[in-house]
Amino acid sequence: MFVLPSIFFILVLFPVYGSGESNNTVEKNNSLENYTYLLKSPKQAKEVLEIMKNQYPSLNVTAIEDIGLIYVENSKNIDVNKIENKIIEYIDVQGELPDLISPYEDAVTPNRILNEVKQLTLDEFKESNQFDTNIEFPSLNSETFTPFNWYLKDVTSDYKNLSIDTGEHSTIALIDSGVDIEHPLIKENIDLTLAKNYVTNDMDITDELGHGTTIAGIMSSIAPDTTIVPYKVIGNEVGKSVWVIEAIIDAANNDNDVINLSVGTYFIKSEKEDKLLIKAYKKAVKYAESKGAWNSSRIHTN
Repeated sequence: MFVLPSIFFILVLFPVYGSGESNNTVEKNNSLENYTYLLKSPKQAKEVLEIMKNQYPSLNVTAIEDIGLIYVENSKNIDVNKIENKIIEYIDVQGELPDLISPYEDAVTPNRILNEVKQLTLDEFKESNQFDTNIEFPSLNSETFTPFNWYLKDVTSDYKNLSIDTGEHSTIALIDSGVDIEHPLIKENIDLTLAKNYVTNDMDITDELGHGTTIAGIMSSIAPDTTIVPYKVIGNEVGKSVWVIEAIIDAANNDNDVINLSVGTYFIKSEKEDKLLIKAYKKAVKYAESKGAWNSSRIHTN
């Protein structure tokens, strides 16, 4: 029986509350980079979108209809109160979603350094260095990596689980900073068919931080025959909560067997935003559960 939990979800919230909300619409809007409405029912999403578009035809809106979440970008250019008056009967909670904390906050990672300097391409390196590109690397659960895979013995019941199930025919959605698709120890596990980059809205899921690649390595050591589908929600530094929520919904709709993520958010401006964030994540996890993912989620607040 495959032992990796279907949703491993750690959300760390650092509530840094503001001094209070202003009644001045201009002042309020100038402080907002985004504004989010979580509706009472997902069925109301299309109707609310139509109302908002009629009010602001050029509005930049992301709608996650599966859970009834409406995300307005660059909301400083709109009258939030004016929209609210039009859709107040539909709203459950509302507020500004915070950005994500980088997995390596305040750390200088090798990947970040490499992105800041000009690197030789693999072809250029091959021309100046003769080496065998077909080197066979040992598997991640071999004795070679035992000093690094300190967790493996414990989580596999002294390696017994690996003799029962290696994750074959199981698919894991990796919601993180992307992945190094050329890494020799995990590249055979990576499937880009359904991969998505929410940061730049293209197909490039290159890991600029290294965190996603690290997590993929842990997955591959626990379940060496599993398939990993990357959903990139963090770039070289920045990520958004709404991207994570989108990725959870997409991963569920793509029929992934496992959804794995470990991210955090910070700078909660008020209790209203705190409530919005937690409720939105819980709705996303509940939706994933309804699509067949077994829920072992843990949401932490500090």
